[in-house]
Amino acid sequence: MLIELVEIKSNYQNNYSLSTIFVNPLHIVSLSEDNKLRRRLSEGKMNLDLSEHTRFTKLVLNDSRVFNELLVVGAPEVVHEKIYNSKKRMLLRD
Repeated sequence: MLIELVEIKSNYQNNYSLSTIFVNPLHIVSLSEDNKLRRRLSEGKMNLDLSEHTRFTKLVLNDSRVFNELLVVGAPEVVHEKIYNSKKRMLLRD
C-alpha cells in the first residue's frame, strides 16, 4: 500500500512548489525534521501559502541501492503515523 504525502520542490531560483506523491513505506529508511525549510518559511523566503507553524520532514528512500531524499510537508511524527497506519492496514488484510 502506498502512502500519500505532499512534497516540496524548489528550482534554482528558490521558487517552491507543492506536489502530491505516493511512497511505498517499505522503502523508507529514515525521517528527520528539516528546520532549514521551517526557518525559510518563517522568514518569508518561500513563495507558498503555508502557516508559519508548518513543519517539514526529510524522508530518505532506498530503492535498489539508490538513496533519494524527499522533503515533505508535515512533522516527522505525523509522517510516521501515516506509515504506521498504512502498515497496520496491510497486516489486517493478510
